[in-house]
Amino acid sequence: MKAGQAQPEQTRSGLANQTFKRGFLRNSLRQSLLVLCVVLLISGTIRETPLAAAEPANPLVDEISLTFHTVTGGPTLGGSGTGVASLSFGTVSAFGAVDEGVNRTLSAGNLTINSPFGIKVQLTSGASSSYTLNAALAMSDGTTFWTFGDYTLTTSPQTVATGQPYGGIIQHRLSLTVPFNSAARTINNSIDILAVAD
Repeated sequence: MKAGQAQPEQTRSGLANQTFKRGFLRNSLRQSLLVLCVVLLISGTIRETPLAAAEPANPLVDEISLTFHTVTGGPTLGGSGTGVASLSFGTVSAFGAVDEGVNRTLSAGNLTINSPFGIKVQLTSGASSSYTLNAALAMSDGTTFWTFGDYTLTTSPQTVATGQPYGGIIQHRLSLTVPFNSAARTINNSIDILAVAD
């Protein structure tokens, strides 16, 4: 090709394709290097409600208990069947295998992992017919986001489920979203879940 001649369209297209492929490979490599080891502690508390507030000498209350449970399709909880449990997502990267019971979703700039777990609240005495769940994070770093069902959690308690029936194990889903540009690290957090008799 003589100097000054226009480069053929096919050659320019080939260079563009090569640039795109190199960029895609760099992006894929960056995503695959994101490795997280996540351990979550979930603790349950209860709030009992007075049945006879007008009779202080007869302080009847709705008495309830809360426990966490492993559910089908979810990871095995540490402390399943008790009021304090741990949920481990294991070691997670953008590509590669994930632990049993852990689900992974990739979006434009984030990695999201989630798992189901169960909560059982029992009414030991009283007339309450349902309960409400509130949840709050122990800490927030502003870059990772925890979600309980459809609710993004913060360090302030918020309602995450209402009208829940007593006696059975009800499945919930916990999610963690992490940006791809985060450094590989271990993430530890805890969630306080409060059951309130309605």
